Amino acid sequence: MDSNYSGKDISHFILLYVGAIVSVYFLPNAIGYLYFGLLLILFWRSKKNAFWFMLFYFMLDPPYGLFPEDFNYGLPFIKGVNIRFIELFTYVAFLKALINKNRFQSLYYRSYQLLLVLTIILLVYTLLLNSFSVSFIITIKWLFVWSLVYSMPKLIDTYYDWVFAFRLSFIIVFIAFLSQLLQLGLGYSPTVLLGTNFKPMMDLNPAEYVFSKMDTAGYDILEARPISSSSIILMGLVGAMFFQQYKKNIFPKIYLYIVIIVSYVSILLTATRGWFIAFSVVIFLYFVFVQKIKRKAIIIIVGIIAIPILLSVPFVQKQLKGSFKRISTIEAVAQGDLSAGGTNARDKYSIELIDVWKESPWLGWGFSDVYKEYKNGHAGLANLLFGVGVIGFILFLYFWYQLFSIPITANRLISLQNPFKGSLIVFTLAFLIYFILNATSSQQFGIYLGFGQGVFSQILFYCYSSFFITMALKTDNLIKPSNTYNGYPEYYF
Repeated sequence: MDSNYSGKDISHFILLYVGAIVSVYFLPNAIGYLYFGLLLILFWRSKKNAFWFMLFYFMLDPPYGLFPEDFNYGLPFIKGVNIRFIELFTYVAFLKALINKNRFQSLYYRSYQLLLVLTIILLVYTLLLNSFSVSFIITIKWLFVWSLVYSMPKLIDTYYDWVFAFRLSFIIVFIAFLSQLLQLGLGYSPTVLLGTNFKPMMDLNPAEYVFSKMDTAGYDILEARPISSSSIILMGLVGAMFFQQYKKNIFPKIYLYIVIIVSYVSILLTATRGWFIAFSVVIFLYFVFVQKIKRKAIIIIVGIIAIPILLSVPFVQKQLKGSFKRISTIEAVAQGDLSAGGTNARDKYSIELIDVWKESPWLGWGFSDVYKEYKNGHAGLANLLFGVGVIGFILFLYFWYQLFSIPITANRLISLQNPFKGSLIVFTLAFLIYFILNATSSQQFGIYLGFGQGVFSQILFYCYSSFFITMALKTDNLIKPSNTYNGYPEYYF
């Protein structure tokens, strides 16, 4: 086990997560509030920050939707505004990072600066459009999630922290996959049997939400899309590909191949076209252009053994039939039918957004009421343009260029003896996954994205890719001696 981490940490991780489930579904509200408050206190006092970031991430992206985004415990702030537990976590992380003596460093620092300036301009622009209101306060509150771009690299700052984070992501990949198989075996999500009387406090419209037990009779398994922890599965896939190429044997190679296979099959079972396309394209590029011939042979052997076993399970066969039925609509798109046989309305959403965007093309609609009324995350690129305008879109193009090019450039610069040689390219592939998802499934890039697993997933990606690329460059002494510019390391690029 990694330095400062042990097998007990994994056991504690699972126990705390189970405790959160019990507090939501089986205990009075007051106990739940105390439990989640205790988690924040433990996070504040702990030095094992990777443990806590992954625990809260797993709550944002749980199996079965155990902790939906709007289902978090919140505290009243002012009338119409509450601060949810997961938002409190970002405040604690920010304060913890402020008193941390580690220097903030990121390879994407220049993009962060530009996007921060864009955010401030859009906030002022929003005030001019809407004037000050409760809605504006909620906007500020939601934007604070991006403080994790500062907090996370200062708090998860060692090689062992990130290795442990990926170790947990691999475990969650298997938990998520097994949860999918359980749902398929039962014919319904196990959460429908739980039920709870939890009363969350919501922004603008406080109301009582009840997760009642459902009647499972007549539940159509072909309509079921067992989606479990997809964003963490993405992290697990990236980590497995990265450590496969990394020349130090941190994880058994066969184990990493199994993680890759399970990740891909899990996404296939979700029958989500955008995710299936993204994973398929990137895994193809990885095995064709990145993997060595010997390792390609190993993955073929593992696949030959594992896939027939999986396909022999009756309810998996049934679900795959439904999944392929949905995914097969990609053929219609390839033939020019953007509606995918009437199953995809993203072309319609995009046209509606563009029509409204034309009224304010340069800065879009910012965070205004117009934006909140028309925004549609299912049209990722159009929605981004709609929100930030031409100027903002150009800044995001620069950010995307950095995400794509920096890993490739760094990999070219480091020596053949460097243990990271060949592994950094995986981060470019990871960016391609997010970009394809943004274009085909749901919005990944933007400023006003709320606080869900998608935002958390991206911030993690920015942080761990920057960390390992920096570590690779340091290994080859490619950092200019004692030079940093506003926290941005200068390299011989």
